[in-house]
Amino acid sequence: MLDQLFGTLEIEEQYLSNAKKQLERWHDVRNSRRADDLVNLLETMDRELETYKLVTWSQNKEDTRSR
Repeated sequence: MLDQLFGTLEIEEQYLSNAKKQLERWHDVRNSRRADDLVNLLETMDRELETYKLVTWSQNKEDTRSR
């Protein structure tokens, strides 16, 4: 009877250990995606700013020509 109890406890410990490992993997993937999302956001913001600067500069250049 004790053998069955200890066997069950070992199985439970293995199950919990596997669950913890799986949870850590999910967290790692999630955190890496967050970092990727942040990098993508920054790149997009940089492109938007560059586009804004180009458009604004060309408009200002046209305004000075028309004077």
